[in-house]
Amino acid sequence: MILKSLGVSILLLLVTVVGYAQGSVMLATAESATVIIDGQEKVVLEAYTPHRVELTAGEHTLHAVSSHGVALDRSFTVVEGKQQLIQIEFPAYVPPPPKKKAVLDPIVVTATRIEAQSFVPFNVGSSRTFKEVSEAYFTFSRGDTVLIDVASETKDGTFFVELIRYTDWTPVAFKEVRGSERGIKVPIERTEIFILRIGSTTGKDQMVKLNVKRIPAAPSTKDFITHTEKYSLFELVPLLEPTKMTVNSTSHEKWQGGKNETSIPLDITPDIMEWYYTVAIDKDEVVANQTLGQFSLMQDLQAAIGDKKAMTRAEAKHFNIDMKSIKQPKGTTTADVYLLTYENAQKFAAEELFVYIKEGTREAISSAKIKVTCCTGGHFYLGIRNKDVYQGVHVVVEAVGVRKGLFLARPVDRE
Repeated sequence: MILKSLGVSILLLLVTVVGYAQGSVMLATAESATVIIDGQEKVVLEAYTPHRVELTAGEHTLHAVSSHGVALDRSFTVVEGKQQLIQIEFPAYVPPPPKKKAVLDPIVVTATRIEAQSFVPFNVGSSRTFKEVSEAYFTFSRGDTVLIDVASETKDGTFFVELIRYTDWTPVAFKEVRGSERGIKVPIERTEIFILRIGSTTGKDQMVKLNVKRIPAAPSTKDFITHTEKYSLFELVPLLEPTKMTVNSTSHEKWQGGKNETSIPLDITPDIMEWYYTVAIDKDEVVANQTLGQFSLMQDLQAAIGDKKAMTRAEAKHFNIDMKSIKQPKGTTTADVYLLTYENAQKFAAEELFVYIKEGTREAISSAKIKVTCCTGGHFYLGIRNKDVYQGVHVVVEAVGVRKGLFLARPVDRE
């Protein structure tokens, strides 16, 4: 038999004496429970499903545990020839209050002053580009909440604040500010590097107080390192693979229609900060072929840079390749090598008056190793002239550029 009341589950035991000194117990419960009788017999009850247990007449103990973990102990007596009802009431279950997620205090990432540079928006194709903005770099952990406070030191100064993902340059927050703004809140979905950009919209530079804090998602990320730096990455770019060419003598040009000069085009992209070339001149083609196989400008530069490819801005200021680390090839005769712009290369080929670039030019040399820093971001030429009246020459040349790129990383991740 089952009784049900508000907030109370009732376990009923119906005891019936069967035969001599025997009885049976019908167990029932309003909720799932485990019942142990006399510390030995275990009965698992489903809600509202009676269960029969035979017992001998006499004293018995009962231990019941509800599905919510509420326990109840009591004793009962089975009387021969009589039937009695034993009622067990479980107290109403009150679930424990949910655990509140611990909210950690904000941690200061930076508190500084930053110069918000003026910018002029202009159109490049269909895209809008900003001339200049100031940047700061941070790495935030997954689940962080970033809080940004900004205040201009110029009365009613207007500027914008933007937080951008470094990986794909996607903005995650943008705010136009007049005067000051507190509590710009940015949730961080995954651990990655961010660029904080601030630009003045008044047409004049202005100083902005910047305060960045982070609220960690868990105590385990409380000590996460956010410090991020910009590094310079130096890479070698082949501009001209080791190449051999023949330049005729002046008499050959005069009597047989050949040319005693030639030009080698070099495409120097704007990201090339400096470039090098080696050159050797020989009369004997067999010797020139041997020299060609020994050219090693790329290998020499790779050895010179070594593990210094990635540098901090301070380290990059002192970046220098020692010219002693570059092997100078040997030559057996002489020629002139001129560094030319496109216009002057045309004049050089037409044997007109031309102007050469002194830094990359060498006259009457048998071989040379040359560093060029003046001429990047354009089309240039190496003009080679043979002044020998009777003998043509074979020229071997190789050119390699050093490209400077930038990337962001935490110092702890630099390796």
